[in-house]
Amino acid sequence: RSNNGIGGSGDAGPAAKLDNSEDWEKSLFANVNSYLQYEIIEGLNLKSALGTDFLDTREYTHQLLGFDSRARASQTEMDQTDLKVSSLLNTNTLSYARVFGAHDISTVVGFEYNSKSFRGIEIEGANVPDNNEIQNFALFAPEDLTVTEREELIVRKSVFGRINYAYDGRYLVT
Repeated sequence: RSNNGIGGSGDAGPAAKLDNSEDWEKSLFANVNSYLQYEIIEGLNLKSALGTDFLDTREYTHQLLGFDSRARASQTEMDQTDLKVSSLLNTNTLSYARVFGAHDISTVVGFEYNSKSFRGIEIEGANVPDNNEIQNFALFAPEDLTVTEREELIVRKSVFGRINYAYDGRYLVT
């Protein structure tokens, strides 16, 4: 093949492969956390922690006609994936800890909420039209496009508790 970067070889050379392919990913990430603690009375504390994050990702790749050594349209592709992932974590606890003479008592009860959300779309194109225009999914024949959507929510809720009792610093019951 001529103009393949190697000269006379049957393989599309490195220059042709680089000129006829692209692959990249862009991401945006944000994270926020907060924490609050309040002593209601001596030894009785309320704590709350809240955290959330967000990830927005776009992945793009294409391999055009010049990428393949035999210039087969069936070996071309153009794919784009957009995915947004967000999560939320909230933990609330109520704890009590006091010492009365030789008696040491501590308890904790709490509730936790955790969720993760996925929202995305993927467009896969095959048989990329061979032209010098900016590549656009609108130029594809409908049968050459596959569109996949994703919308998913995962949630976990939990309740927990613990009681500790110690006597004279030697005996412990949990």
